[in-house]
Amino acid sequence: MLKIIEGKYKRRNILAPNNQKTRPTSSRMRKSIFDILSHSKYFTDKIFNTKVLDVFAGSGIMGIECLSRGTTYCKFIDNSNESINTINKNLSGLNIKLHSSVIKLDAIHPPTTTEKYGLSFFDPPYSTLNFSIIIARWEEKGWFAKNAICIYEKRKDTLFSLPKNFLIIKNITKGTSEVLILKKFQ
Repeated sequence: MLKIIEGKYKRRNILAPNNQKTRPTSSRMRKSIFDILSHSKYFTDKIFNTKVLDVFAGSGIMGIECLSRGTTYCKFIDNSNESINTINKNLSGLNIKLHSSVIKLDAIHPPTTTEKYGLSFFDPPYSTLNFSIIIARWEEKGWFAKNAICIYEKRKDTLFSLPKNFLIIKNITKGTSEVLILKKFQ
């Protein structure tokens, strides 16, 4: 079980998929990420006034944390049936399905869209090594709003090439994990 750390659903439990492939972001790391997003000079709009994208969503904890804090909409994306079912149960349990959508999709090959997201979370399996190609594909397919913020969680020793049109505004390291907070500048 995971606990929501802030907002309307603070301290509520949510389910995590029962498999070895899913690695939910720790509550300490989530707190650090949201503290930075809430107080960063780089985030021009308040976190609550943007659409959120949770890719490689697993339990959906990052998007649910945003919905708890007042975000009006979150799209959850994962390619695992177990994760999709878990996210749907979590959204139903909190009665927030109307403010979200859950899609089964191969996140490495996103489709073209006209929807724009101001805040995106990417937490791929640690074995997924070429994140810069993944984020470039999402950018090419039109998923990011102007000045979008992308959060990428990786194993701290995984090499990372900064994608074109993005800059790192903050990195957070806790244990074996590192989170990079990226801002689209074009």
